[in-house]
Amino acid sequence: AGHAGKSIPCSAKSAPRKNRMIGVAAREDQSEAVREFFQLFKTHWEFYEESHIYEVVIATAPDFSGADARLTIICGAGQRPLDSSGCIQTVPVDGGAFLQTDHVEFPVYKSLSAIRGEGRHILRVKGGADVAGMEIEKSGRRIIRVGYDLFEEVCFLLSTGQPPENAAIPTLDLHIALLRSWMLDCGISLVEIPPV
Repeated sequence: AGHAGKSIPCSAKSAPRKNRMIGVAAREDQSEAVREFFQLFKTHWEFYEESHIYEVVIATAPDFSGADARLTIICGAGQRPLDSSGCIQTVPVDGGAFLQTDHVEFPVYKSLSAIRGEGRHILRVKGGADVAGMEIEKSGRRIIRVGYDLFEEVCFLLSTGQPPENAAIPTLDLHIALLRSWMLDCGISLVEIPPV
């Protein structure tokens, strides 16, 4: 069983790292949603290149099998290649759920799975015992596994929009704030891109 509590420290490599902030390993059909997302989350990023070294990798591509990064955030309701090595199981959860951290709650509109395995619980499904986000340490690096696809959510929010009952919730801003908090918690400095 997983646990809640103290965060796992991120190790820093002693060798110098290239200043590529975030690598995004997304499905090809999500490229526009990724670009739109980073118009709002104003920090340096690029589509993931296997030969590059990143501080952070955000992965929604179902075939993504890992990276040399201080922090890897794996998003999606289905099983991913890294799940088997980390003994993670995904169990589908009914749609229309709200997720909670210690500080905020927000709706998820597309596919969602509970995450089961050994790790620190960082995101819960409201109104139950299911965990939707877990932090794991593997080989001195931090992996965050969440049970929804970030860029599917972004695409939905930008194209369809939220139902009236959730219109007052700044869901997209909360997704950004959550990513920012995970990166800062790992000791990764965010370089904001100033407005042009």
